[in-house]
Amino acid sequence: MLDEVPPEAFLSGPPDAPHVLDATLASARRESERGALSRRMFTLAAAIVGVLAIAVGGVLFGRSTVPAPAEAVPQVTAAPPAEGTRFGTAVDPVTGARLTVAMTPADGWVRLNLAVSGIPQGEECRIIVVGADGLREEAGSWLVGAKGAKDGVTLDGAALVPPGEVTAVEIVNTDGKVFVSLPM
Repeated sequence: MLDEVPPEAFLSGPPDAPHVLDATLASARRESERGALSRRMFTLAAAIVGVLAIAVGGVLFGRSTVPAPAEAVPQVTAAPPAEGTRFGTAVDPVTGARLTVAMTPADGWVRLNLAVSGIPQGEECRIIVVGADGLREEAGSWLVGAKGAKDGVTLDGAALVPPGEVTAVEIVNTDGKVFVSLPM
């Protein structure tokens, strides 16, 4: 069998031997480079994940240590009373009823804001504005409930009496009993 191999093959080796060696070495280099590239990509990915974990942890920790924002307190500004507004308070010594009034003039009539307390539960009450000529104009009415009997009530009313002619504001029940009268 060796007789069939030409003698030149023994001296120089198989034909194209340097090319086979070069191809084998190039293949080994490519595999080595792919492994190094894979290791570099893995290291880069691990570094990115680590940085993100630290950033998220820092944000969450920072939020947990910051106190909650204080609730905004609304600013209330009261408008000054209208020109000509008259104020008054009266307490009836017999009934114990108390009446506080802010009377604001309008064109030929008056607006009232009242705070009333000391009237028993169940009373049907009326707000009466008394004019200089004796005219008694009803400005509103209400039924005193349990809360109103205990804490008092705040009411608004209006009466067709010229502002300069108002002499008194009264709280009376439907039977005509006067609980409290405030001269104006």
